[in-house]
Amino acid sequence: MSTLNRIKNHVQHFDYQFIHLWSVGFFLGYAPYAPGTWGSLWAIVLAGMMQPISMAYQLIIWCCLTLLSCWTADQTARHLGHKDPSCIVCDEVVGCWIPLMGVPFQWPWVMCAFVMFRYFDIAKPWPVRLADQRSEGWAIVLDDCIAGVYALLVCRMMLWISSGS
Repeated sequence: MSTLNRIKNHVQHFDYQFIHLWSVGFFLGYAPYAPGTWGSLWAIVLAGMMQPISMAYQLIIWCCLTLLSCWTADQTARHLGHKDPSCIVCDEVVGCWIPLMGVPFQWPWVMCAFVMFRYFDIAKPWPVRLADQRSEGWAIVLDDCIAGVYALLVCRMMLWISSGS
C-alpha cells in the first residue's frame, strides 16, 4: 500500500483528531522508510526551537509532551489494533529529546545524541527490550525514554572526555 493510501486510510479511520496527529508526528510516521528516524529528526527541530528558554521550562514541556505521548500512543495503537504501530513516532520525539537536552546544541553533539538514541532504540538493550514487550501507551513511550537515557549517558561521557576532565 502506498504511503498516500496509508495516510488516507488512517485519516478516514480517525476523523483525524489532534491526538492522532501528535502520535504520528504530524504525518512523519507515514514515511515509507524509517519512520522512527523521521520522528527523531522532529525531536531535533523541537529541541532547537526550545533553546531560547530555560532548562526548567524545557523539562516541564518535555514532561507534558511525554504524558501526552503516553495517552496518544495508547489511543492510536488501540484504534489501529496493533501493539506498537510503526506510524507512532511521538515516542521517538520525546525519547530523542532526552539526550538533546543534555548536550550543547551544536551540530557534533546534536548528531551524537541522535545517533546514540537511534542505536539504543534499535538495539533495545535491557531494560529497553523489557518495556518494548508491553502494549500500553506508557510502555510504547517508556522504551524510547530508556533508550534516550542510555544515549544521554554516552553523550555526557563523551562530552566529559572531550573536555579533558
